[in-house]
Amino acid sequence: MVFRDDWFAFQCWRRSTFAALIWATSCSARQDAGVLSLLRKMEMKDELTLFDRSDAQRHAWRAAKTLSNELIEGPSISTDGLAVCWAEIDLPGEGRKRPFLNIDSVRTGIRAIQLPYRSALYPAMSDRPLKIVVTAMDFEAPHKRSLLLLDLQNGLNIVDMTQFVTTFDIRDQDSISISSSGALVAIGSRIRFQVIELTNGRTVISDSGRFPRLSPDGKRLAFVRHEELRMCSLADRRVASMLSEYRVMGIGSWSPDGRFLLASAWTRLFSFNKKQIVIDTFSGRYAELTDLGEGDYGTQSAWISKKLLIH
Repeated sequence: MVFRDDWFAFQCWRRSTFAALIWATSCSARQDAGVLSLLRKMEMKDELTLFDRSDAQRHAWRAAKTLSNELIEGPSISTDGLAVCWAEIDLPGEGRKRPFLNIDSVRTGIRAIQLPYRSALYPAMSDRPLKIVVTAMDFEAPHKRSLLLLDLQNGLNIVDMTQFVTTFDIRDQDSISISSSGALVAIGSRIRFQVIELTNGRTVISDSGRFPRLSPDGKRLAFVRHEELRMCSLADRRVASMLSEYRVMGIGSWSPDGRFLLASAWTRLFSFNKKQIVIDTFSGRYAELTDLGEGDYGTQSAWISKKLLIH
């Protein structure tokens, strides 16, 4: 009887191991060297390079002549890669003396935006016209937050959009994404997201999921639900799964042309680190870029123009 039980257990183990190896092989086959070739051609044509949060911080330090890591909050790159904005964190006891936001743009140079007694979180920038959607935290009451639209097309026009955030508590927000035209914004918490029209505050879509990322043209929305990458067409609200055989943990930025999407995923059965991958959203194929460390969901990577770095 013991022999039969051992034999049965061995057969179960053998079959499960064989199935796992087939799964691992099929997953690896989804990688496509052609994706990297297309990516490099796009980067060369548009003069772009990949930047992560630490790279953006170093650029902000140089622009602001700041040397301390503790003084830079949330560097954000515009949808076309031609501008970067960041906030300088206030030091205890010094009051609100630092700018609310700093902007370094190829077109307009460095500019500081003053907003007394507020700190900026999660800024997101469009390109033309230049608009920034940002969460503002009251400097004297950190629990009090508001969602602001900064329209820099003609001077500076500030619109409070807080009243239109109806899907979750604004204090739970942890991400903002904006379309290149500045017409739509996607805001998200750890469990839900909402897409809002910036002209009138109308909710376009609201659903469960995390890391909502609007495509530059504002026609598609990528997000993660239950460790699965979903792609929603905002025209008809149809949602499709991408890379469904992988555990997708986070989403970075879209490429300015709207073809490629950065994400983090477990792509191999036997691996100690999840991978940062780039997805060709036209074909559904992907390529691995690098390993990601513990707690890194690949949300801070984006493309930036080499013109801005030279500038």
